[in-house]
Amino acid sequence: MDEREEGKEVKGFEKLAAIAAQGRSRAWNRNPPSASQNRAGQESEHHEQCLLAQYLDHLGLLWFAVPSGEKRHIAVAARLQKEGVKRGVSDILILEARGEWHGLCLEVKKTELRPKTLPLWGEGTDVLAWKASGLSDEQYLFLKRAHVNGYLVRVAYGAAHGIKIVEKYLH
Repeated sequence: MDEREEGKEVKGFEKLAAIAAQGRSRAWNRNPPSASQNRAGQESEHHEQCLLAQYLDHLGLLWFAVPSGEKRHIAVAARLQKEGVKRGVSDILILEARGEWHGLCLEVKKTELRPKTLPLWGEGTDVLAWKASGLSDEQYLFLKRAHVNGYLVRVAYGAAHGIKIVEKYLH
């Protein structure tokens, strides 16, 4: 990639970071609301996770998303279950060790679901305190087991929050 292309990529990323800092994507708001937005036109978890995915790709991290939370035809769900798809697995898994942690498990929720009592970074590692943060029982148990096995676990309320969590984890 030459310097001109690299500059375009960084410039595009700066726009993405600015959008994420606002907690939602204005670019998506220019389009009419779709099934992935709620009736009030607020961004869905899908849009928030797409912004976060673009950010993680930009950083060049070893990561992947787990598409296990979508509604599916019963036959597809049964086939995936036989293949090992599990309920409750975090939305994003970053397989890059930092400090004492083997990696980062990140559950993504909509910005408006963030409890007022939960600190932005989710200080402390007591996942018991997160039970009231909109997690299903399966998500809670997965995060608890991942933490016990040496992974940092966090719940991100929107892309901007997720970016802050990732930045703090990496540095």
